[in-house]
Order: sequence, then C-alpha cells, then structure tokens
Amino acid sequence: MSEHGVRTTELPPVSFSNESVSLAPEQETVQLTIAQQFRLHQDWTRMVGEPVMVEDVKGMIYAFGSELAVLRLFHRHMSINPSKKYRAGYSENKDSWYFSLDRSQQ
Repeated sequence: MSEHGVRTTELPPVSFSNESVSLAPEQETVQLTIAQQFRLHQDWTRMVGEPVMVEDVKGMIYAFGSELAVLRLFHRHMSINPSKKYRAGYSENKDSWYFSLDRSQQ
C-alpha cells in the first residue's frame, strides 16, 4: 500500500454480494493507474469528509470506510447517475463497510 492509502497490487476476486460482473472473454479489464486511484481517493475523501481506501479489482472500484462515508458515496453517485450499478454494504472479509462502482457498465 502506498503512503497515500491506495492499494497498488492485484487482489483475488472478492464476493460482497450474490451479483457478479461477467465479462466476455474478449473483453479485457483495464486497471486504473496509480495516479487515477490517488485522484479518486482524494476526491472521494474530500466528498465524504473522512478517509476512504480505494481499490480497483477487475472492473469494479471499491471504497472502504465507515458506514457513513460509504452511504454518502452511494447516495451521491445514485443522485448523479442512477442507471449505473452501485452497491454498498458490509464486508465480513474486510471487516469494513464498502461502496462499489461497476466500471464495465457504460
């Protein structure tokens, strides 16, 4: 993990809900760059008023933080673009609240 709270290593698939993202075999997932992750971390931290940890895992962007921070992110994104797929909940594996944004949906 970098000094800015951004995870830079590839993580194994995680399952936070019974929904999963299926990509066609010919469709590749492009990882966010470290600079993009850092910017997203800064933007979301500023947006919710407290630190969140940002991870990019196979087409999904996750933010981990307090319950209030996650709900603020969820509400903010749903009010901007309700047609995209967002999720918020509690991860038993990470022992933390999470917000996820599906980058594969256009």
